[in-house]
Amino acid sequence: MTKFLLLLLLWQKPPVEPQILENRVLDLINAERAQHRLKPLKINAKLTDLARAHSRDMARRGFFDHVNPEGQSPAQRAGRWLTMPAAAG
Repeated sequence: MTKFLLLLLLWQKPPVEPQILENRVLDLINAERAQHRLKPLKINAKLTDLARAHSRDMARRGFFDHVNPEGQSPAQRAGRWLTMPAAAG
């Protein structure tokens, strides 16, 4: 049943465009960061593309985790495109 619902969601247009939601989340995070005198975060197009591809992969294959079924972490998947701190892996 879960896989059926995930597949159904893949064919439906999201109620909110992903970019609008992403920007809203970033605004909320940066508001919190500002309260603690931290620099604002910025959108990274390559990370955004990587995250969206992972989201599609999770929906298509019916899993929900930062680590994919092959055991790759976000840092490992991003390895060839980005330099990530060791703590991110």
